[in-house]
Amino acid sequence: TQTESDILLELLESQRQKIAEGWLDPRAIATGDPDQLPELPDGSSPQDAAVWTIVARVILNLDEFVNKN
Repeated sequence: TQTESDILLELLESQRQKIAEGWLDPRAIATGDPDQLPELPDGSSPQDAAVWTIVARVILNLDEFVNKN
């Protein structure tokens, strides 16, 4: 729904802010290893990979994703 999309976009922005402020380590989130740089497509940054990793984890943990009903 539009409401769910808005919530995910708010999550995206809030996590992007936390990474920018240094609260979260983008390399650790994106790869699980703070010393490893993820392989990224052109035009992407470790911060982008980390933020989208967080959003993807949230989506994958929703009941709607886990259950078919």
